[in-house]
Amino acid sequence: MGPRAIPRGARRLTPLWHPSDNFGPRRDGAVPDIVVLHYTAMASAEGARDWLCHPDSGVSAHYVIGRRGSVWQLVREDMRAWHAGLGAWGSVGEVNSRSIGIEIANTGAEPFPEPQMTALEALLAGILQRWCIPPERVIGHSDMTPGRKIDPGPRLDWARLARRGLAISARPAAPGDFHADAHRVGYRVEAGRQDALLAAFRDRFRPGARGPLDETDRSLMAGLAATYPAACTGPPFSETSSRQRRRACLRREYFRRREARGAALSASLVQKYLGGELAHSAKRGQRPPLPLRVPR
Repeated sequence: MGPRAIPRGARRLTPLWHPSDNFGPRRDGAVPDIVVLHYTAMASAEGARDWLCHPDSGVSAHYVIGRRGSVWQLVREDMRAWHAGLGAWGSVGEVNSRSIGIEIANTGAEPFPEPQMTALEALLAGILQRWCIPPERVIGHSDMTPGRKIDPGPRLDWARLARRGLAISARPAAPGDFHADAHRVGYRVEAGRQDALLAAFRDRFRPGARGPLDETDRSLMAGLAATYPAACTGPPFSETSSRQRRRACLRREYFRRREARGAALSASLVQKYLGGELAHSAKRGQRPPLPLRVPR
């Protein structure tokens, strides 16, 4: 099975449309290039879903995944949901405009059941393919705000997602400066919160590890920094660069599908993958999500 493929035996997802009014347009023409995983910290998936749709909550997410594998879509992927809050990842300081948020029904003190993990894998595979998001840009809420948030916690099977090409794992390298390497990976930590950084890192890459910072922590963080450095500097995100990245992604997808079929695609698919630039509506009223297309 190739990276980001829908796991064998998994159903292809058709999320249930349950719209939330808690959303807005992405700022500065941004398109998503990060996926943030959360847990709901509530006993009921339906209760979490309804709260994320309540006008008084001030929060939302693109998707909610129930314990039995039900998936609800609350906000269209091209719109800005209110899930990330304060925090940053690499050079991205306004994560909501650059991300898709997935809330997983879990209290934080329970395992993630098999139907839920299977649904998460299928959902992630589709999102990463649609938006050309690499697996290193799939992060936890605690990654982007260590100490303030702890979800999705140490019980989420990140190693399983990494084996599917839907996230990353840490491989050891020569130990270096843990905090400098963490900054290179994308972590942003306030002064005096180094312990929170270590806890967030271990929850994801060394679940169950205890005690002070050690050589294994330094080695694994050095491996991440060498393999997956986040963009830490450079010009701010621009609509032009977003569109160029999206068009390049669509061109790659066109040629991949053409090669797979062994023949030229139909005129409609040529238009879809090689046509003009994306133009997303920023109207307040949401309609049920439609397949993404490139307009003429």
